[in-house]
Amino acid sequence: GLTVIPGVELSSIDPDTGRKVHLLVYAPVYPEALEPHCSLLARRRRQAGEEMIGLVCARYPIRKEQILAQAAQSGTIYRVHIMRALMELGWTDSIYGSLYSELFGKNGSCRRGVEYPDVYRTARAARESGGAVILAHPGVYQSFAVGRCLAQQGLIDGLELRYPRRKPEEIPLHDELVSEYRLLTTGGTDFHGWYTAHPWPIGRC
Repeated sequence: GLTVIPGVELSSIDPDTGRKVHLLVYAPVYPEALEPHCSLLARRRRQAGEEMIGLVCARYPIRKEQILAQAAQSGTIYRVHIMRALMELGWTDSIYGSLYSELFGKNGSCRRGVEYPDVYRTARAARESGGAVILAHPGVYQSFAVGRCLAQQGLIDGLELRYPRRKPEEIPLHDELVSEYRLLTTGGTDFHGWYTAHPWPIGRC
């Protein structure tokens, strides 16, 4: 009884603020238009992941192969893959806890960042795919201002209006953007399974 809609979430950066911006693309007609962005980011993520693995392996008795086994079903390497391997070896009992903060927190000893593509270039690629382009959870990354610029340039079709981390005081900002530019509205659970400190059940939003 469920309708499955193909889609992708694209990470990018606002060049004016340096903050991340997430764009959703629903039902792309020409998904190949998104391939350069996805391939570029996958390579950058993997490079950062390889560097973090090296740093962690220098601090803990863990082998690179044990971490890569956790990432086998993924297109690249994420910090959670490293944490899962450390969990299996008994170094921590949770993915997001004190050890995660120590290794990968804001000033973590093993943290390595990823260089994200410019949001406007990303939005243009999303536009070329022929899908519906949605600004995702703008309150999470405070991307209302860049959302306005994207809307003014006709680079987005809608705004994710309902999501778990939306704060009550942000509702007027969402409503203003939607009303001024007559944007489509969507909802999303931002479901990450157990790869999140605060899981939300699917369908909540």
